[in-house]
Amino acid sequence: YQALRPQQLENIANDTKRQILASARIVPQDGQTIADLYSEHIKDSYIVNAEGQKVDSKVNPFDVKVSLEVKKPAEERLTIRADARIWRFVSLAIFSNCCGRSA
Repeated sequence: YQALRPQQLENIANDTKRQILASARIVPQDGQTIADLYSEHIKDSYIVNAEGQKVDSKVNPFDVKVSLEVKKPAEERLTIRADARIWRFVSLAIFSNCCGRSA
């Protein structure tokens, strides 16, 4: 189990990145990886509170456990926000299963 843990964590991070990219309608084509697409299109990711305000935190956005955030009162929930560059425009992609918001 311990030998597989790093790969499991990488898979979880890639799934989160895939969901963020999908919310911005960016899908991998043949030969593209999620990690490459994410670094190409996402210029910043950070944690926001239930009001959508950026939380000044040293916590990596991918360390936010959505399954635990769902159990908190709405005003205490955190989510991940990522700014994506698409066709020279900046659009907001929100990964927000915990707060019920969409991009």
